[in-house]
Amino acid sequence: MTNLLEDIESAVYRGLGFILAQQDTEGSWTDWELPPGASSEWTTAYIGFRLSGLHTPFRQRISEPLDRAACWLLAHRFPNGGWGYNPTVESDADSTALAMIFLTSTHHEPPDDAYDYLRRFQQQDGGFSTFLQDGLMGSWGRSHAEITPVALLALQTHRGGLPDEILTRGLNWIHRMRRANGTWNSFWWSTPLPATEANLALLAALECPADMPPILQDREPDDNLQTAYLLSITAYAESDQRMYDLARFLINAQGQDGSWQSGPALRIPQRNCERPRGQLLSGPSFADPMRLFTTATVISALSKAHWIIVSKSRESYDSDQYMRTHRSVY
Repeated sequence: MTNLLEDIESAVYRGLGFILAQQDTEGSWTDWELPPGASSEWTTAYIGFRLSGLHTPFRQRISEPLDRAACWLLAHRFPNGGWGYNPTVESDADSTALAMIFLTSTHHEPPDDAYDYLRRFQQQDGGFSTFLQDGLMGSWGRSHAEITPVALLALQTHRGGLPDEILTRGLNWIHRMRRANGTWNSFWWSTPLPATEANLALLAALECPADMPPILQDREPDDNLQTAYLLSITAYAESDQRMYDLARFLINAQGQDGSWQSGPALRIPQRNCERPRGQLLSGPSFADPMRLFTTATVISALSKAHWIIVSKSRESYDSDQYMRTHRSVY
């Protein structure tokens, strides 16, 4: 297992080198080329969210770049109190929640009105929508399975805590939306993996972890982004051999520049499309041309795998040491 740990460390550091080299001098990252243009606010919030969750020793090396990114986000909050894809699009729950989680992880307190703003996205059914509902948003203003858990995680970071009523309604919606095969359907993604990973992360944070969905045990991912989500899911479920295999796959797939490339996965459904899976109205799909989104996701997943392997190695060592010390008891 030592070689795998060393290979993970090497891959993560190379990936971090790639991401940090793309950071603007003011602290932001820019990726994607969707119809509204490129994204700095959402991209910076997402990368900050992923990198701020890295385990030791990786996180210790990036404190200054993360601090600059957090300061940039605070300076680029939208007038209505949240954050969005870019300034040409109104703010959304996903960008806002990611920014808030990232800011609190770097000891930058989000303003109270950002929490007030995010609470407005909770719908009557208990879930959170990506955009606030109005006559133009259509399905974009309905509850989404990849947005709800991130919003709940963000609201929990408030110093006053998350009101029980908001959490209970959100969790009830999440449990209702879980499919019989153990996954959650994504609205904005062509795969259920992002929504499934986000919901498992929330349940793990609330100390009620869920099992690895059986349907994913033998699933063959289509690209590096899907592999990263699968690796993250196996880390939450502690599915050892599957975790090792996926980590090794990603290590071997890393590019010469330290990045990981992915295929088109982010989709923009038409607003009258309620369930975009396999429908004509599901809209076009996009990949991240700068490879920052995918690379940050891969690094995050590899860091989780690294932490679990190290933790289990320590547990094994501690157990063996205890047995040697107290052999007479046995």
